[in-house]
Amino acid sequence: MEERDSIIFYRSFFESIKLLPSETQAEVYNAIFEYSLNFKEVELSETPKVIFTLIKPQLDANIRKYENGKRKGTRSKPEANQEQNRSKPEANQEQNRSKPEANQEQNRSKPEANQEQNRSKPEANQEQNRSKLEANQEQNRSKLEANQEQNRSKLEANQEQNRSKLEANQEQNRSKLEANQEQNRSKLEANQEQNRSKPEANQEQNRSKLEANQEQNRSKLEANQEQNRSKPGANVECIMYNEECIMKNENENENENEECKKKDDVLLEKEPKAPPLLKKVGGENKNLSGLYSTKEERKKDCEEIVNNFNDRCTCLPIVQKITDKRISSVSARIKEFGKEKVNEVIDMVSESTFLNGQNKQSWTADFDWIMSPANFIKILEGNYKNKDLRHESTDEDFTINR
Repeated sequence: MEERDSIIFYRSFFESIKLLPSETQAEVYNAIFEYSLNFKEVELSETPKVIFTLIKPQLDANIRKYENGKRKGTRSKPEANQEQNRSKPEANQEQNRSKPEANQEQNRSKPEANQEQNRSKPEANQEQNRSKLEANQEQNRSKLEANQEQNRSKLEANQEQNRSKLEANQEQNRSKLEANQEQNRSKLEANQEQNRSKPEANQEQNRSKLEANQEQNRSKLEANQEQNRSKPGANVECIMYNEECIMKNENENENENEECKKKDDVLLEKEPKAPPLLKKVGGENKNLSGLYSTKEERKKDCEEIVNNFNDRCTCLPIVQKITDKRISSVSARIKEFGKEKVNEVIDMVSESTFLNGQNKQSWTADFDWIMSPANFIKILEGNYKNKDLRHESTDEDFTINR
């Protein structure tokens, strides 16, 4: 069958098809033109196929008319004239006969087209509403995701701000606590030094008084002896008087020394002391509190502890100078716990990764921090042991008291 150059396209087709989405319209138009011009049927999806199926009967009727007209136009002219002359009455009769049929066919196709148009409108409306619904759902989904992302960003910003404030407050409180501890430590050491110096001053004063009294008594004795030497008759009486003076001076010196010792004992009792550590030696408990008799011994023990610290704790700041404050701190720790425990704490510090800088702040301990009372006890009790020795411990478990 030859291809056609033109077709009849009804307005009812256009009105029905324009209600469909653009992609569906293109499929229906392509199917109509392929079928009417090239006599080819195209594979369609559901909605275009429904529309094309309703329009197809009218397209088939138009194709039949085209074929009938084409066959009539191919005869020769004489035959055509004869046929024309012969068929005029018949044509008129056929025309008169076909007009009611055409009118009937046209009237029949109009309700079908109207029905098809009315049937396609709800489907088109449904498709249009479905597209709008999907578009609205996609828009709402995008807005929801945007709001969720915005709320997540605000939440993270607030959390970061609160975390910064908390850290600032913690750092401020830590600084205040350290300042107060340092102030209290200075006051305590000053009081201890003051109380320690008072007995020495009283002893020096008593020693001076005793020497002065002895010198005075010696002078009196020599004077009396000289006087007695010049007066032989009064020797016995003078000797007795000298002995009484010597005894009197000795009694006075002893009384003064006793009073000074009592005052010294009262001052020493007022000085804050840690409970003495008892060590079992040879089946007996001996008090380790009375380990020092002179300042030289305290300094010697401090030098020994400092040398051990510098040898063992190579990752920590080296002690360059032994001050009176450090001597007092080391002496207090030895007085409380004994020299072996102090060396044991230094060993524990050298093995602690946290105290050697492996922490979030990269902070390292120093000698003065270790010898402070609170930190010394924490180290001794194992608060700064490594994680493999203390299960489930974190950097937040440790409090740095400087």
